[in-house]
Amino acid sequence: GNLGGLSGADAKCQSLANTQSIGGSWKAWISDSSGSASSHLYHSGSSYKLLNGTTIANSWTDLTDGFILSPINLNESGSSGSGSVWTNTAFNGLLASSNHCSNWGVSLSTYVGYYGLATYTNQNWTLSSGTTCNNSLRLYCFEQPVVSDAPQNLATATSSQTVYLTW
Repeated sequence: GNLGGLSGADAKCQSLANTQSIGGSWKAWISDSSGSASSHLYHSGSSYKLLNGTTIANSWTDLTDGFILSPINLNESGSSGSGSVWTNTAFNGLLASSNHCSNWGVSLSTYVGYYGLATYTNQNWTLSSGTTCNNSLRLYCFEQPVVSDAPQNLATATSSQTVYLTW
């Protein structure tokens, strides 16, 4: 659970993409008291896809309606798997609870963080249960499109660019 906050989680996603030479700018689907996934991820009007082209959602609205089209279970190297993913994010992209490993800054068994499940397509994909912060879980990583005319407020931004993601 000690991810170094939201910026540390984003850095982990970027590092994974860089290691695999995927390119692009990547951020984590994760929330804490400093911000939600909805507030720091780009809202695309186009599709969200795994790196192999599998469509997860047809738009941000589709991504955050409580169900996704396919599980987010393909990692940055192209391997599929299952497991728990740190999120503390409700299906709508907003902060789920105050259980976020003290803003993703501690890995103690006395703190709790909420997670989703990589094999689910209902709301459990992003929020299933909580576990102690001394566990090592994966992150959902979303590529952030480069759009020159993007407004400062990501929540109102839309793009026709596809957003790729991994876990």
